[in-house]
Amino acid sequence: MELRKNVSKIICIILGFIMLGIVGIYNLSSIINTNNEEQLEETLIEEFLVEELDEHIQIEQNEPIETPKRQNSTNYSMLIEIPNIGLKKGLCSIGQECNAVSKNIQIIKESDMPNITNGNLILAGHNGNSSVSFFNKLDQMKIGNKINIYYKGIKYEYKLNNFYDIEKNGKATIFRDYDKTTLVLITCKKNTKDKQVVYIAYLNDKTEY
Repeated sequence: MELRKNVSKIICIILGFIMLGIVGIYNLSSIINTNNEEQLEETLIEEFLVEELDEHIQIEQNEPIETPKRQNSTNYSMLIEIPNIGLKKGLCSIGQECNAVSKNIQIIKESDMPNITNGNLILAGHNGNSSVSFFNKLDQMKIGNKINIYYKGIKYEYKLNNFYDIEKNGKATIFRDYDKTTLVLITCKKNTKDKQVVYIAYLNDKTEY
């Protein structure tokens, strides 16, 4: 009887070590995957900036523009950067498969590109804890914070002017100054199921990069 009890204890201890090992392997795998995703994103952003610069130089010198040859399938058309919250993310063109909130920050199809005077660029993103929740820190922004968009060799610097809640019903009412070039960010409001937040930013400056 005593032998059976000792055997049961040993088996329980072994099973415990096995479970700890499985959890450790899972956590390590998650860390590795996260690091790989971050490294890939850094590579894609670096490629985007280098190729945008090359294209800009070719245009100035009236040289034919070569088609980019990237090793990755993702082909960014612009880059968003919000220094105050540590966000830096490449964006796909409208029509690309990766231009979706389920995969990236999405450029809404009704958008104007940043180079359109008094236009309106609209971006939507998830807010939460998933791997695609790129707008999870927007609630930390303050009025006056800078939001940079890199597009076709130009850095467009916007400043946050206003933000407000709307109902989450598939439509977004945008209150903006139509005499200003605008950037709109839309995401779900934290701790709610039926609210979204709209962030309004206006172009402050633009420079070549």
